[in-house]
Amino acid sequence: MNLAQSDDVTGACIGDLPSPNCNGKLLNQNNEEPVRLPERNEEDDDDNDDDDHNDSYGGRWRGREGGCGFMLESVTRREVGWERVERTFSVSPSLSTPLTAQSHFRPHSRFVGKDGRCNITFINMNKKSQRYFTDLFTTCVDIRWRWMLLVFAFSFLLSWLLFALVFWLIAATHGDLKPLQPSFIAPSSSSSAASSSSWALPEQPVDHSAGLLEPEEPLEPDHCFQQVNNFMAAFLFSLETQTSIGYGFRSVTEACPLAVFAVVMQCIVGCIIDAFIIGAVMAKIAKPKKRNETLVFSDVAVVAMRDGKLCMMWRVGNLRKSHLVEAHVRAQLLKARVTPEGEFLPLDHKDINVGFDKGTDRIFLVSPVTIVHEIDEESPFFEMDRRVLESDENLEVVVILEGMVEATAMTTQCRSSYIASEILWGHHFEPVLFAKKSGYQVDYSYFNKTYVVPETPSCSAKELAEKKYILGSHSSFCYENEVALQLSSSALPSPNTISPSPSSPPSPFLLTP
Repeated sequence: MNLAQSDDVTGACIGDLPSPNCNGKLLNQNNEEPVRLPERNEEDDDDNDDDDHNDSYGGRWRGREGGCGFMLESVTRREVGWERVERTFSVSPSLSTPLTAQSHFRPHSRFVGKDGRCNITFINMNKKSQRYFTDLFTTCVDIRWRWMLLVFAFSFLLSWLLFALVFWLIAATHGDLKPLQPSFIAPSSSSSAASSSSWALPEQPVDHSAGLLEPEEPLEPDHCFQQVNNFMAAFLFSLETQTSIGYGFRSVTEACPLAVFAVVMQCIVGCIIDAFIIGAVMAKIAKPKKRNETLVFSDVAVVAMRDGKLCMMWRVGNLRKSHLVEAHVRAQLLKARVTPEGEFLPLDHKDINVGFDKGTDRIFLVSPVTIVHEIDEESPFFEMDRRVLESDENLEVVVILEGMVEATAMTTQCRSSYIASEILWGHHFEPVLFAKKSGYQVDYSYFNKTYVVPETPSCSAKELAEKKYILGSHSSFCYENEVALQLSSSALPSPNTISPSPSSPPSPFLLTP
């Protein structure tokens, strides 16, 4: 009994299949060179936002698959130094396939940088300043430290100046700003007599300031403030009141209820400003954004076989000994496409399954972990072979790591991305975890290193699945035929032991010599 069953999908694809590359149907059979998209001038983006898609594309693209295709024609013209493009879509009623990987319109710049920053700019937003000032606390937390320090300084200066103006107006209304008139004391008769007979007495030093009368405090009982007779004095009084310095030279009196109310309001406003500024500064200091500096992704992603399946893999590591609580990963494929109805999507988001159903998306990030995406029927890479993946310049895989910082219990997010040139087909990552006598050791010098796996098939996961199904069906067919033949041979009677009865019809199993 011969059974033709094979579970080695890789070997079947490489040795037994007629095409070693397993490319199957080509998405683009015209062998046309991909059109390079012209670079955009960023200085003109603000003035020509409506023409962002028109200014970046030109030429003619055609794509066909299996005799069906989608044609996109473009007419180019020059206008004011810009290359404007007018696109006309023509969709055949029988055509329902989108554009191929080489006919995208999206610019070549990455959407998410390797450092996690999103390469995006917002323009022409209505009431932007008003919306930002409505959420002032978040604005203060998000702005840079230089602007935060300016807000910190100007908030206190403005409050001091505002209440200094209020105090000065109250003092001017009640006449506290009148200049002081010093009064003199006339010399007494005894002093005149003493001066006339000064020839008989030794000369004594004369105090010329004895004739001035120093003002007493308060100058007048109906003044609102003591020693507040100009704007500078009012500013110093406002500063001393809000900061609770209390030098004791300037003060408010009970003769003016309006001044007392102004002092109370300044104390309340000062407490509010202190709470707001201190809260914003503390929130900015405790912001978990800097925790991302110690969370790293591998520089490249790899595509190789794992457990008999074609998978895409990348690495993530934690450089700190402190754990990332509830760490989980997500991934998305960003790619431009055209819908069957002719709608152009410049940045289409497709989720990449990294183990949502099985729970493998939640990781224990103590040592570097390799994230595995199994390329199955639901994967956006299911129909991509090596040639298509490496030639797709508009493909971008965004990877995200989220978790809570152990020290502050605040959620942090680390991002990175991989373009086609950073996805290595037929590679595996070098091991970074080594067992020692005292424990385990992680060598981060191997974190980004890979090695070539020559046995990796170049075909797509779809073709792998089809060839595995064909081989399995053929093996099952052969096995069923052999079993049927064995059963038939065992059911045939021997001619020496079985003889036909004259009254019965001849048996179909009877063999005649």
